Amino acid sequence: MRKSAKAGLALLAALAVSVGAMGLLIGEEPVRYPEERTRSAAPGGADRVLTVIRHGTTTTETESQVWEVQVENGSGWSGRRWTLLTAVGRFPGGGAFTGAHWSGPDRVTVSTDLATEVYDFSGGTPVLLPS
Repeated sequence: MRKSAKAGLALLAALAVSVGAMGLLIGEEPVRYPEERTRSAAPGGADRVLTVIRHGTTTTETESQVWEVQVENGSGWSGRRWTLLTAVGRFPGGGAFTGAHWSGPDRVTVSTDLATEVYDFSGGTPVLLPS
């Protein structure tokens, strides 16, 4: 191969690497913060745990937040988990997650700025109670 052809290939390879590196920088995913979890045991000694999980990014923008509300019953192989709510990036007035708590030994209340839902676990699985 001639010198000019080798130089041309080297230049082409360098250009390809540069363009590829720029593509990685421009299309880079945002750095994600570790998720934040809060856990609270059911009152009255039931083997249930209410977990509220906030997933987010490095921005503090509301639309980048994801909230999950879960209840775990038991542990190990026989343990069960139910997701009661997944609220993805909503602004106040648009269904934004506001809180979740035990409202009794077998009841969980989940609230957004538009609605409040109460789930009953007395039968072992969650049942949404009528408003």
